[in-house]
Amino acid sequence: MESMLFLGFVVVIIAIVVAIKSKVSRESVVLAPHSPYKYVHKPYIMTASEAAFYKRLQDITQGRYVVFPQIHLSSLATNMTLGNYRKAGFQRINRRSVDYILADPETLQAVYAVELDDRTHDTEKGRAVDALKTEILQQIGLPLVRFRDVQAMNDQDIIHAFETAHKQGVE
Repeated sequence: MESMLFLGFVVVIIAIVVAIKSKVSRESVVLAPHSPYKYVHKPYIMTASEAAFYKRLQDITQGRYVVFPQIHLSSLATNMTLGNYRKAGFQRINRRSVDYILADPETLQAVYAVELDDRTHDTEKGRAVDALKTEILQQIGLPLVRFRDVQAMNDQDIIHAFETAHKQGVE
């Protein structure tokens, strides 16, 4: 009986030591002073043209929508892929984003996705990413409105693009 009690005591001590060492090693990974990873604070979360269009969208929508910048597709679409392709299905939407979402101010449900197409969208890779975003947004029924050269557009042109996307989504 004493040997069982002693053995139990030793097991508890070992478990405590392992737990403490595990916690220390996890903290040292997070707080390592000589980490190879280095980061600096970005002065802006959007490019100047993205920020200007963000402000313009806010003015145009006049509170009818909440404008969210840089929203990941994984926040908009739930991966329902089953079986062997489940992980691949998530990877297709992971780390991909749209420039803006216009959401209903009451429910915060996304109503429109918006992309600003600059010269990066003219490359083969850019076109492939655009096609993927278009496919996913069509699949979930979220209208995608693309803009190019918004500086040359007046507010009515922008409003018309949303109206057109809404009509196409309703049909």
